[in-house]
Amino acid sequence: MSASQAAEKAASRGAVTSVNVDDDRASVWEVEVVRDHKAHDLDVNPHTGKVTQAPSEDGKAEDHDED
Repeated sequence: MSASQAAEKAASRGAVTSVNVDDDRASVWEVEVVRDHKAHDLDVNPHTGKVTQAPSEDGKAEDHDED
């Protein structure tokens, strides 16, 4: 799956602002979307296309305000 395909999968959850290969998990696309003025980090599995909430550094789901 390409970066643009990963972005398309995540687009249903908000406006895509970035797509990167996760530095810690090379087999995952890391996609940031903005919805309701909040940024959300999502993971897209490049093999299945499944979109999940990305864990934060402390292992919790990550959301942050977008200014």
